[in-house]
Amino acid sequence: MSDETQQQQKASQALEYFIIQVNNIHLNQLQEQQTTEKQPEKTESTPSDEQKQEQSERS
Repeated sequence: MSDETQQQQKASQALEYFIIQVNNIHLNQLQEQQTTEKQPEKTESTPSDEQKQEQSERS
Protein backbone atom coordinates (compact mmCIF):
# COMPACT_ATOMS: atom_id res chain seq x y z
CA MET A 1 0.00 0.00 0.00
CA SER A 2 2.72 2.50 0.92
CA ASP A 3 4.48 1.95 -2.43
CA GLU A 4 1.24 2.73 -4.26
CA THR A 5 0.66 5.78 -2.08
CA GLN A 6 4.18 7.04 -2.70
CA GLN A 7 3.75 6.47 -6.42
CA GLN A 8 0.48 8.41 -6.40
CA GLN A 9 2.12 11.27 -4.48
CA LYS A 10 5.00 11.40 -6.97
CA ALA A 11 2.56 11.42 -9.87
CA SER A 12 0.53 14.19 -8.25
CA GLN A 13 3.66 16.24 -7.62
CA ALA A 14 4.83 15.74 -11.20
CA LEU A 15 1.43 16.78 -12.54
CA GLU A 16 1.37 19.82 -10.25
CA TYR A 17 4.87 20.82 -11.37
CA PHE A 18 3.88 20.43 -15.03
CA ILE A 19 0.75 22.56 -14.58
CA ILE A 20 2.76 25.26 -12.79
CA GLN A 21 5.30 25.32 -15.62
CA VAL A 22 2.57 25.56 -18.27
CA ASN A 23 0.85 28.34 -16.30
CA ASN A 24 4.13 30.24 -15.95
CA ILE A 25 4.80 29.98 -19.68
CA HIS A 26 1.26 31.10 -20.43
CA LEU A 27 1.55 33.99 -17.96
CA ASN A 28 4.79 35.13 -19.59
CA GLN A 29 3.12 35.03 -23.00
CA LEU A 30 0.20 37.10 -21.72
CA GLN A 31 2.53 39.64 -20.12
CA GLU A 32 4.53 39.97 -23.35
CA GLN A 33 1.30 40.35 -25.29
CA GLN A 34 0.10 43.00 -22.85
CA THR A 35 3.26 45.06 -23.10
CA THR A 36 3.38 44.94 -26.89
CA GLU A 37 -0.35 45.32 -27.63
CA LYS A 38 -1.64 46.75 -24.31
CA GLN A 39 -4.76 44.59 -24.33
CA PRO A 40 -7.46 44.92 -21.65
CA GLU A 41 -7.58 42.34 -18.82
CA LYS A 42 -10.77 40.71 -20.09
CA THR A 43 -8.98 39.49 -23.23
CA GLU A 44 -6.18 38.02 -21.13
CA SER A 45 -8.35 36.17 -18.60
CA THR A 46 -10.33 34.22 -21.19
CA PRO A 47 -7.48 32.03 -22.56
CA SER A 48 -6.22 31.13 -19.07
CA ASP A 49 -9.73 30.04 -18.04
CA GLU A 50 -9.94 27.83 -21.12
CA GLN A 51 -6.51 26.41 -20.35
CA LYS A 52 -7.56 25.50 -16.80
CA GLN A 53 -10.60 23.64 -18.15
CA GLU A 54 -8.44 21.67 -20.59
CA GLN A 55 -6.04 20.70 -17.81
CA SER A 56 -8.79 19.58 -15.46
CA GLU A 57 -10.35 17.46 -18.23
CA ARG A 58 -7.03 15.69 -18.82
CA SER A 59 -6.60 14.60 -15.21
